[in-house]
Amino acid sequence: MKILVYSETSAKNLKSRLGTSEYSYFFVLKEFLPVLETLGDVQVIEHPESEVDKIYLECRNNGERCLFLSFSPPHRTLTSLLCPTIPVFAWEFDSIPHETWLGRAEEDWSWVIRVLGRAITHSDSTIAAARHVVEPCYPIINAPAPVWDGMAAVRELQPNTMSTTLAGRGTLFDTAKLDLSRFLEADAELWHAAVHGTAIPSSSEKDDESPSPALEAEGQPAKPTAPRMFSKAWWQISKRYAGAWYIHAYQGQPTLPPEPGPDQISPWWTEHAIEPELFAPKAFNLELGGVVFTSVFNPYDGRKNWEDLLSAFCNAFADNEQASLVFKLTHKACTSAIVQMLKYLARLPQFRCRVVLLHGYLEDDQYRTLVHATSFVVNASYGEGQCLPLMEYLSAGKPAIAPDHSGMSDYIDESIAFIVESWPEATGWPHDPRFATRTCRRQISWASLRAAYLQAFSIKQNQPQIYARMATQAIEHMRLHCSREMVRQRLEPFLQEAAASCD
Repeated sequence: MKILVYSETSAKNLKSRLGTSEYSYFFVLKEFLPVLETLGDVQVIEHPESEVDKIYLECRNNGERCLFLSFSPPHRTLTSLLCPTIPVFAWEFDSIPHETWLGRAEEDWSWVIRVLGRAITHSDSTIAAARHVVEPCYPIINAPAPVWDGMAAVRELQPNTMSTTLAGRGTLFDTAKLDLSRFLEADAELWHAAVHGTAIPSSSEKDDESPSPALEAEGQPAKPTAPRMFSKAWWQISKRYAGAWYIHAYQGQPTLPPEPGPDQISPWWTEHAIEPELFAPKAFNLELGGVVFTSVFNPYDGRKNWEDLLSAFCNAFADNEQASLVFKLTHKACTSAIVQMLKYLARLPQFRCRVVLLHGYLEDDQYRTLVHATSFVVNASYGEGQCLPLMEYLSAGKPAIAPDHSGMSDYIDESIAFIVESWPEATGWPHDPRFATRTCRRQISWASLRAAYLQAFSIKQNQPQIYARMATQAIEHMRLHCSREMVRQRLEPFLQEAAASCD
């Protein structure tokens, strides 16, 4: 059987799309490849509209079965192909889109998956949401990304009892070595403009834009920034020459003052106490010790709720230097998000615990070092389709602090995690331009998150036998949930039935 696979983000464009809408589907596809290769001849597609049917017809002429797995949300999956097409998608809300807008029928996911005939998703909660709008017998399965096997190298390491040094290259902010007061009045958009050389946002533009300029939040493309007609340096030069013209015309001065050199004009950002060099990628050696909490996420993804992660941590460990919280940030450009986080930290009551913000690509061995140095993986999001980093850390034997809602409900329980309480909150589908209230996300209990931090710290420090048991249970729990063998057992009959139905 020929299995064609596709994701909008590919190895070729990953760096330019990191953190943008649907980028995570690439990583899901990457995890599925070893499993799919045991089930058929896998071919990665770059242009499905022109490649898929051509290959499908060749296979059909040769008597070979062929399927197309589109690792994309339904509204971005082609419905017009001859080749049997199966969308592979994640979803974190309690209902799937079942209405149309902007005259686009494909925005109605229930219509798309009915047309395509079957679907693969990554959680029972998504299946439950789909069952509200499709027939009870509709063929849809839960196949989580098989990440367990990929963490074998971390599981083979000895338990971490000493400090660990993570060497890498990127942008790093460590509150143990940083004067946060410089960010008290920081303007995140101005910092972004200074660091990336983009147009300086005007006051009206800043009022109109809540997301950071020139960046994309997951599922929400950023508004283009209007170009600034004249820079501050232009006005400085023009004012100088206007004065010189006045003197020449009215006081008979025969010469103009010399043209100012570049070193005589200060960059505009100096007036705002902006230091772009802080964001220049540099080699770093990050030493992590004590109890380390880690969260890996895209800071422009509004679901991730980093404010609660920071405030609950800093409140719980205000007088504890042995607690560290590491944010590994995944986006192609995190300047404005990091400035917002630093400003947020600067406005909290004084704390002695440590917060580390890290932005930069980590090679596989560097990422494994970060996982090994971690005591607990942390999540406080409003919803998850499945959450790859959380699954990876648990698969490596790192207990969690996390809610047990949405896609996480498949694998989070009290044997491997300190559960954060939550409750439903009305909201809209994130890609609906109307943002009509049609679904629910889960609001997090801040008090419960704070209590979970304290309980986790206490067990790691004072009850090592309980921590060791949770770590061991996490490994086995995730093996049963997301190992390649378990996922293969779910996929094989489903794909064989899909291929046979098209004979």
